[in-house]
Amino acid sequence: MTEARDLLKKADALLDRYRVSHPEQDFPVLTEVVKTESEAADPVLTDVVDRIEPEWPSPQAANDFAPPPSRQQPVSPQDTERAMREAMVEQFRASLALYLPDRLASDLQRRLHAGLDDAVNELSARMHKEIDSMVRSSVEHAVLQALDSLESPEPPPPGD
Repeated sequence: MTEARDLLKKADALLDRYRVSHPEQDFPVLTEVVKTESEAADPVLTDVVDRIEPEWPSPQAANDFAPPPSRQQPVSPQDTERAMREAMVEQFRASLALYLPDRLASDLQRRLHAGLDDAVNELSARMHKEIDSMVRSSVEHAVLQALDSLESPEPPPPGD
């Protein structure tokens, strides 16, 4: 308990050291409104407005400035909903027109690269098989010719 009080006293002393001291305010504080003679003589705007009768235009004068009556049928909620839906779809299409080309281009490029890679790999595998088949066929043909030449004696050269 005494530690807490000592701690509070130290904190107060620290705050007092850095607290800016202000001299007592020696200017008066206005507590009531005092009217001067000129203000008392001038009418307040609300006094003047209360005395003026408002002049409202006649209903006939109001009709002179009114727009002509509409010949359109009243708008149904379904028509309003359809118009709002069409406006939203148009806004969506406009935003897609800005976003879609970049997105489609990157997607198309990615798919094109993947398709070309697949085609090149397939073509390479086919060529490998074809070349392997042609080499086997050529080797087999050469071996058969060599075997045929070994099996059949060569005819003696003419003139011996």
